[in-house]
Amino acid sequence: MFSALRSGATAMAHIQKETNIDQVDKVMDDINEQGEKMRAVQEALGQPVGYAADLDEDELDAELAALEAEDLEADLGLGAADPVVVAAVAARPAPAQAAAAVAAPSMPAMPSAPSRPPALPVMPSVPGKSQEDEELEALQAEMELLGA
Repeated sequence: MFSALRSGATAMAHIQKETNIDQVDKVMDDINEQGEKMRAVQEALGQPVGYAADLDEDELDAELAALEAEDLEADLGLGAADPVVVAAVAARPAPAQAAAAVAAPSMPAMPSAPSRPPALPVMPSVPGKSQEDEELEALQAEMELLGA
């Protein structure tokens, strides 16, 4: 075991002699410089170009909301030039009233639910102890003797 430690220390000393701290610093500086160049390129590529550079996000969101509202009005037929549709929708009966009017004649009456839960079955009791119960008690008593 001692020889393994000695050979490890020798190998570390050999590696240390070959390694120059100035070379390590130069390599690390080169790596950092290349990373900074890559970040600058990525930032430049991420900038909007041409027409996209002049767009305002808030203005676009407001325009989209207005277009969606117009589409919804068109789908529902609720244009400003069509007040009859709005009045017809307002004059409709409430959904509960409409459902009651439609469902009453065609639906059969539902049976009533029981008011109390059903009684649970009672298990018959067996007088005395079974052979299994007696064996279990004997085993428990034996274990108590061993534990004490």
